[in-house]
Amino acid sequence: MADQYAEFWKLLKDIDYDYEPPVYDWSALEGRFPSLSIQSYGGACPLQSEGEIFGMPYYFRFRHGHATLSLSYDDNKIYLEPTYRAGVSFGDDLLGTLSDEEFIEIFTKLASEIEEQI
Repeated sequence: MADQYAEFWKLLKDIDYDYEPPVYDWSALEGRFPSLSIQSYGGACPLQSEGEIFGMPYYFRFRHGHATLSLSYDDNKIYLEPTYRAGVSFGDDLLGTLSDEEFIEIFTKLASEIEEQI
């Protein structure tokens, strides 16, 4: 039993605690949408992002091959009763994450659709 504890503690000592989160390059999106501010991005099944665009909070979600972008003047309604919502299917029904390039492409399409409605 003592050998198992020694192995466990050795594993803990070998962990790299200097983890740096990835840095994303959103310059293509920020160039197209100067008002864009991305506060969070990540995950899988669903991939989610939140921030602000066009002076409103946004929520982006991608799961089961379907992406939605929701915007609302009221933070409390952004998920269920957004002021604006656009959606698109991408890939197959099992797809739950996107590459950075795919996210930029889909976000641009959906934000452009909403921009036309505002």
